[in-house]
Amino acid sequence: MGIFITGSWKLPVIMVGFGMFLLFDRATFHSRAINRIAQSAFAVYLITDYAASEKLLWAQLFNLQNLYQQPLAILQILSILLAIYVTCTLIDFIRQALFAVTLDRRRGRWFDPLWSMNDLAVKRFFNYKN
Repeated sequence: MGIFITGSWKLPVIMVGFGMFLLFDRATFHSRAINRIAQSAFAVYLITDYAASEKLLWAQLFNLQNLYQQPLAILQILSILLAIYVTCTLIDFIRQALFAVTLDRRRGRWFDPLWSMNDLAVKRFFNYKN
């Protein structure tokens, strides 16, 4: 196999990435919109990495092998990826809104009764007395 860094063009890419990291590490930038989108980045990863959605996206909806030989393939692929990212971000925004309306509205309202039921079940199962 060999070492990862010794492959062709791996070291320059890593060096450029490290340089960009150092450049933006010292910069301070605050944007509410960008922070909201960044919060959804992990959700986009989880949605697209799920096996069922992978099969739906890359085998049924967007079979990228059909685009390889077309003249503007890179633009088509980038637009597909952008559309998928925007769609998954919107799905996560809907999830955040539903949580804000239901679970986050009154903190502990759902958790406390479930925890007390769990506590009661543990005490009954193990005949535990305080």
